[in-house]
Amino acid sequence: MQRKAIIFDKDGTLVDNSMWPRIPCDELYPFAAGAVRLANQAGFLTIIMSNQPWVSRGLMDVNEVELVFLSIEAQLQENGARLDAYYYSTHAKSLGHPFTKPLPGMIWQARQDMDLDLGQSWMVGDSVDDVLAARAAGVRVALLETGLPADPLVLKPDLYAANCLEALKAILSEGEIE
Repeated sequence: MQRKAIIFDKDGTLVDNSMWPRIPCDELYPFAAGAVRLANQAGFLTIIMSNQPWVSRGLMDVNEVELVFLSIEAQLQENGARLDAYYYSTHAKSLGHPFTKPLPGMIWQARQDMDLDLGQSWMVGDSVDDVLAARAAGVRVALLETGLPADPLVLKPDLYAANCLEALKAILSEGEIE
């Protein structure tokens, strides 16, 4: 049986991306665990998908990236939220690797791994790359104000919200946030 998911971007969505990742953890936005918890309670799988080009730039290694994701997972658990999976690409976007957003490879891999119903799933993210990856995979998308500047009038997301918690509230109520 296919399952629905909320696919969260990491930087600018769940954690502040104004500084590149602090090792060994990224500090969650105050509202992030609440958003993941709402998705859990509504029966969505919760997944993080993130470009992590720091590795290809030689600024971090894969073990350090893993520590960041494990720290995020632990922080979510401490706040009563569950993360079902995380995916990341260590490739530079300029290389056009299929797992690097804006290409939909990570979403397609999660569909295969977790038997996702992409038509019932959402991407929640803060960037053009998140919107483009979601669109290419047939996933609805909520664009957030918390990260990289992106024009909702140009991108036409299914939903535009102040942050991931407000996006989840709107997704669950099938309403829209103005």
